[in-house]
Amino acid sequence: MKKYIALAIMIFLTACSSSNSTYPSVSIETPSPTIEEIKLPVASETKVATDNDLVRVDYSNINDGYFQVKTLKNEHQGLVVLVIKDDEQYRYDININQEYETFPLNMGDGKYKVKVCENIEDNRYAVILTVDFNVILIDEETPYLYPNQVIDYNKDTNAVLLSFGLTESAKTQLERVYVIYNYIIDNIDYDYDKLDDARSSYILPIIDETLTNKKGICFDYASLMSAMLRVQQIPTKVITGYVDDGYHSWVEVYIEGEGWINPQIYFNSEEWKLVDPTYGAAKYKYKGTYEQVYEY
Repeated sequence: MKKYIALAIMIFLTACSSSNSTYPSVSIETPSPTIEEIKLPVASETKVATDNDLVRVDYSNINDGYFQVKTLKNEHQGLVVLVIKDDEQYRYDININQEYETFPLNMGDGKYKVKVCENIEDNRYAVILTVDFNVILIDEETPYLYPNQVIDYNKDTNAVLLSFGLTESAKTQLERVYVIYNYIIDNIDYDYDKLDDARSSYILPIIDETLTNKKGICFDYASLMSAMLRVQQIPTKVITGYVDDGYHSWVEVYIEGEGWINPQIYFNSEEWKLVDPTYGAAKYKYKGTYEQVYEY
């Protein structure tokens, strides 16, 4: 059970009881991050594994909470990456050829097994490369400060530049969360056409596409918000799982001095709930339960 922050709730309710434009007056004051401090993955290639034909895995920076995979040629039948630790498993498709894609090590310290598999027929896959390594994270929040395949950005991403513009005068982490959250719920509409497509296929968020088109589904809302907060040195998770309406995505943030907040801050004039930008944008006060399945 994640911790509630009762004192913060009381202060926030006092600060925001009359207006949604008032900053919550809680959280430790921290220096403003800079673009130069953004954490970006690097393919150091000091620890690599390859089948010498189709794929290469760089696991040089696993203690920073990520590893990278790239294909060595374009001709293949479709590759997937399986990340396994204990009884947990994540599956990712390889979507870019001959360039590294970044994947999070988000199951804590311990022994990981990475399998790269190629499709051979229908839903059958053959393992072409297996890599085992032991992860000792710099700290448990580290994986949630880097971009990855689900939350993909760099220093030139428009959403990143916007994040610094919006938070220029913010003095605390919570103020930065508040400003970015409210920007997203005020400016991004729900994309019902994309929802129809997503029912039949897995569609990765494209952060700047969401920002430019000013619309997206829940996965897009969560990915955009996470990118804009990670570059502010605020560890942020995209959570996927179930709500009463079906499969859904939302956000969890780490506030210095408080830890991971879940149930999280829902910035309105009445109460605190989960940081759920999708429901926030719809002005929908969801009263049901959240069941987490994956986090990125």
